[in-house]
Amino acid sequence: MPTTFRCLNCGLEKEANYRLKEQQYCDAQDCQRIRKRNYHKQKMAEDEKYRRDHFQSIRDWRMYRPLAQYQRAYRGRHPDYTQKNREQQRRRNQKRRQRQVISSAPVIVKGDACNSIKSGTYLLTPCGRVNASEVIVKVDSFMVELLVFQGEIAPRLEQAT
Repeated sequence: MPTTFRCLNCGLEKEANYRLKEQQYCDAQDCQRIRKRNYHKQKMAEDEKYRRDHFQSIRDWRMYRPLAQYQRAYRGRHPDYTQKNREQQRRRNQKRRQRQVISSAPVIVKGDACNSIKSGTYLLTPCGRVNASEVIVKVDSFMVELLVFQGEIAPRLEQAT
């Protein structure tokens, strides 16, 4: 049995632990972190039961520790981060409001709006119910496919009932 080995992470030659058959990483904290990360990645890729148990443990942890409580505790422990985040959000909201004011300005030359619409998939979101500058995440959006027919007679589409 060899008395030394070369660590896969740091590359240093170290004295082998006689209790381990095929030691590949030394006992340095960074090397052990890499060893554990590599093991976890390999198990997640290869072992269905390990992957299922891992995700179930995350679900269980979340059930007993709601995200709002975690975030509230985090903000309480990191007041500097909280203040910086609030200032950044104020700036983002202000920019969003400025864009809305600019986009609602009267148009000098109005072209035909239909000429600029192209067939494709679009994200459809309501704009009349809420003030968009106050909403960060929209939960009521839909993916729609829009087909534009050009010419005098467009084919009649059957409505689903």
